[in-house]
Amino acid sequence: MVDPQVQFYVTSPKNIPVERRVRETFPLRNYVFFDLGSTEIPDRYALITRDQVKDFKEDQLEVFTPKKLLGRSARGMTVYYNVLNILGDRMGKNPGTAINLVGSSEKGPEDGRIMAQSVQRYLVNVFGINNSRINVKAGPNPIFHQNNLEVPLSLICCGQVTVACRLKAVLLLC
Repeated sequence: MVDPQVQFYVTSPKNIPVERRVRETFPLRNYVFFDLGSTEIPDRYALITRDQVKDFKEDQLEVFTPKKLLGRSARGMTVYYNVLNILGDRMGKNPGTAINLVGSSEKGPEDGRIMAQSVQRYLVNVFGINNSRINVKAGPNPIFHQNNLEVPLSLICCGQVTVACRLKAVLLLC
């Protein structure tokens, strides 16, 4: 008896390149930090014009990147540097929403109020948010807690505006 000859053939499917899509979420910080001696929104924030508002989509933030950034932490910073655009966009989509802007400065409450007014002016002039929906006030020089130590704001940065809103969807994740 003769052993039969067996041959095997494997036909592999064609490899189809697939573009992997990943959706990342980042916490949206509710602070805008100001430079020393300035009450104007710093250039590091991605500020857009009124004409660009219609094209702004928070899921396409790479279009509004302030500089070339790579890596997850850099992409998180892109989200943070667009915090005012995200806020303006979300306020436009939620017309019943009101926010509080509390400015704090190492120079005192008056500078803090002026910083908060800079943020308010941007939201009103660029996104068309009604001025009555944005409450502006000065706050005390805040204390940050770092490694169980209280650290005054003046040792960390120069001034900040804190954004507060009752509607969680406005300040949640991006």
